[in-house]
Amino acid sequence: MYPGNRRAILFSAAVVAAAMIWGVDARAATIIDLGTNDSGTSNGAIFEWTPEQPTGTGFINSFVRIQANGTEQGYNHSVGGDRPWDTKAGLFTHDIQYQDLVVRTVLGVDYFEFLLDINEIATAEGSWISLDNVQIFTRDTAITSAGDSLDGLGDLKWNMDVGPDGDTTVLLDYGRNNGSGSGDMFLLVPVALFSGVDAEDFVYFYSHFGTAIGSDAGFEEWALRESAGQGPIDNAPVPEPGSMILLGTGLLYAAKRMRSA
Repeated sequence: MYPGNRRAILFSAAVVAAAMIWGVDARAATIIDLGTNDSGTSNGAIFEWTPEQPTGTGFINSFVRIQANGTEQGYNHSVGGDRPWDTKAGLFTHDIQYQDLVVRTVLGVDYFEFLLDINEIATAEGSWISLDNVQIFTRDTAITSAGDSLDGLGDLKWNMDVGPDGDTTVLLDYGRNNGSGSGDMFLLVPVALFSGVDAEDFVYFYSHFGTAIGSDAGFEEWALRESAGQGPIDNAPVPEPGSMILLGTGLLYAAKRMRSA
C-alpha cells in the first residue's frame, strides 16, 4: 500500500541532491506523512489519520467540497454557484457558524475538530494527495459574494503555514481507507485561538490541495461530526511524532518528480 519509491524519497539523501541540482527553493518545511504515521503536529494543530465510518448524511455535516485535477482550492459559502476557485456548488457547500463547531479534548486542551474525506484513484501511485494549506476565518455576518480571493472572509484565526513549524504539508493516502465515504483525517485546531468570537459568527474554511502531490479524481470534502453544541466529544491519544522537518518545498517537488518517474 505504501509505494517503495516514496519511502526511499522521504528518507534518502538523494532527495537533497535532487533539490540542489534543480535549484528549487529550499525553505524549511514540516512534512506530516499520514500514509505511514497515525498523527503529527504543526503550528499548534494536530493532524490525525482516522478510519472514521460512516461519513454519510446524519453522521456528519459536510460544509465544503472541492474538486479539480492537479491543484485545487476553495472555501465554504452559501452564495451559490461553483465558486470560488474549485469549490463545488450544492447542498454540501454552505456557511457554518461558530456554534456549529465540534469541540474535542486532547490531554486537557480543547480543539475544534474538522473531518477530511479525500477521493483519489485507488492505485498504489494514484492514491496520494497533499494538503498544502488551511486557513480559518471568522466574521460577524455572512459573506454576500464569493470570489477567487480570501479578502473579505473576516479575521484570520489560524493559518496552517504560519507559526514555529513554518510551511506545512500533509501527505494523505486514499488507499489507507475504504474509499470515498470513509473519513481520512481529523484536523484539530486549538479553541484558544478563537477568543472573542460570538456563537453566531460565521466561519469560513479555506483549503488547498495538490501542490506537492496532485489531485486526480473526485472531490475532497470537509465536514463536522454531528456533535455540535454537546461539548467535548471524546479524548484523543497522545499525538505521535509523525512530523518530519525536511529541507523545504524543494524536497517536496523532488519527491513528486521521483514518485512519477
